[in-house]
Amino acid sequence: MIFFACPYSATLVIEDHEFNSKLIFFCVPPQLILLSVELVQIYEQRLSYFYGWNLIDFSQIVIFFTMFYIDVNQAADQPFL
Repeated sequence: MIFFACPYSATLVIEDHEFNSKLIFFCVPPQLILLSVELVQIYEQRLSYFYGWNLIDFSQIVIFFTMFYIDVNQAADQPFL
């Protein structure tokens, strides 16, 4: 949590775009770990995974990687894919 929340929260108050990009790259490994945990839960729980609070965890991952994609595109001024 510390390796994700603290750097990501810092991007809200720091205006230097280059430094923010580095902070967001620092947030990627914890999100990949969370993604792997969620994928294991989906595999084990099957369809019942989507009935509880797990959907919020999974949507956090989707939102983060969407924002990551936007940030990388803005930094490069060209399409990422």
